[in-house]
Amino acid sequence: MARKLVLNIVFFAVAVGAGVLLSLKPWVDSKDIANRSVWQQMKIQRGKATAARADMKSAENERAELAAQRARLESPAGKEAMARERGLLKPGEVPIEVR
Repeated sequence: MARKLVLNIVFFAVAVGAGVLLSLKPWVDSKDIANRSVWQQMKIQRGKATAARADMKSAENERAELAAQRARLESPAGKEAMARERGLLKPGEVPIEVR
């Protein structure tokens, strides 16, 4: 009975150790990080995650701006404004010269 308990504890410890090693290995992406402590690696990964979140937020903001611009340009008023910027006139309109 005691032998079975010891084997279960050893198996559990090996499984936990393997899980920790497997979970840390993908995060080590360069030789510089590999020679650092776990806490230093964690700090580096936090910095990378923060930078990735900032990039994602920037991309989301840019996407929202582009969607608003697209909606504005696809509206009838937006199409007319774009045509007028290009110098187009409606049928029957006469251009006025301003000096």
